[in-house]
Parts: sequence; structure tokens; C-alpha cells
Amino acid sequence: MIKSTLCAAVIGLSLTACDSNSNRQVSPPPPAPPVATSPSGVPSSGGIQTSATDEALEQRVTSSLREDTSLAAVVPNITVDANNGTVTLQGSVDSEQQRTDIESKIRSIAGVTQVTNNLKIASASR
Repeated sequence: MIKSTLCAAVIGLSLTACDSNSNRQVSPPPPAPPVATSPSGVPSSGGIQTSATDEALEQRVTSSLREDTSLAAVVPNITVDANNGTVTLQGSVDSEQQRTDIESKIRSIAGVTQVTNNLKIASASR
């Protein structure tokens, strides 16, 4: 009888301990510190980084300009940067017509959402 009472008491205490544990609320772990990212979502260490998509777009733009015989000669004077579909052009061209033609050609390329044309006319920049 003492044995069964002792067992019942141990079982009762165990159940009480289980109940007290199940009512306790567990706080979620603290969130991880934020990771600095560029506008494209690529982790950034403060330097300029481009995503594979941006790099592919830059290559498509440059290739398209090189393939156009009326524009190919000025391609070495142009820097093409892409960021989330926005293509930024730097450098110099020979005429306003080239400047306009380059921008128009780039706007027609898949993936380009905006063009920032900072191209200068070579004769005007001298």
C-alpha cells in the first residue's frame, strides 16, 4: 500500500510538473541582425556589387551596340552599368544622333526598364 501510494504521489508530481511546463510560454529566439543589401537584394559590404542579372543585362546592351555598325566605333568610349533594369550610360559619342540612337536601341532590349543617358557629345566636351 505504501508502495502504491508512493508511486501515485510520484506520478502525480510528474504530471503536475508536466502541466506547469506546458503552461510556460517560450520566447522565440531574437531575430538575426540585418544584412546590408544593395537595391537589387545582393548582400553588400559597402562596395558596389552587381547581380548576375545586372551583369547579363550589361553584356546584352554592350553586345547589341557592338553589332550595330553605325554605333560600334563609339562603344569603347561608353561605360554601361545596370542596376535592377536601369541602364546608366557614361562616356562620349560623336554626335547627338549617336547619343539618341544608342538610347533608343537600349530601350528596346528586354530587361531594360529605364535609361539614364549621361553620354556627352565629344566635340562639345572639348
